[in-house]
Amino acid sequence: MAGSFEDRFEIQELVSRYNHAIDFADYDAWVDCFTPDGVFEGGAGRFVGRAELQKFTEQFKQMRLKMPNIRHCVLNTVTEVDGDSATSCSYLQLLTTGQEGTKLLFSGRYNDKVVKVDGRWHFKERIATRDMPPKE
Repeated sequence: MAGSFEDRFEIQELVSRYNHAIDFADYDAWVDCFTPDGVFEGGAGRFVGRAELQKFTEQFKQMRLKMPNIRHCVLNTVTEVDGDSATSCSYLQLLTTGQEGTKLLFSGRYNDKVVKVDGRWHFKERIATRDMPPKE
C-alpha cells in the first residue's frame, strides 16, 4: 500500500527531527523520536527502550566533546506505508565541520521500522549500517 502524502511527509519530518535533535544536543527530543520500546542499533551497539536510548545519548555527548559540529545528512529516503506501520531506507552521511573545512566521517544507510502511535510517527527500530570501504 502506498500510504498517504501526509503520512509520507510526517515520516520524512520524523527523520529530520531525529537529525536536528541529535546534532543540536536536544537528547530528550531525540529519544522521543522512538516508541517506548524502540530500538537504535549502530556502531556504538544496540539500545532498546527509552532508558538505553538515553544511555546512547550519554555516549554521543562524549563524542561531541571531540567533534562539536556533527551533522547527520540523510538522503534518498524511500518509504513504504501500510496503515499505521511503515518501512523506510535512507542514505546517511555523517559530517563534521571546523576551521579546516568539512570532513566526511562515514557514509552508510538507515533501515527503519516506523509506527504511528496516538497520531504521531515514531521509530520502532532504526538500524544504522556503515558502508564498507572499497577493497584495494
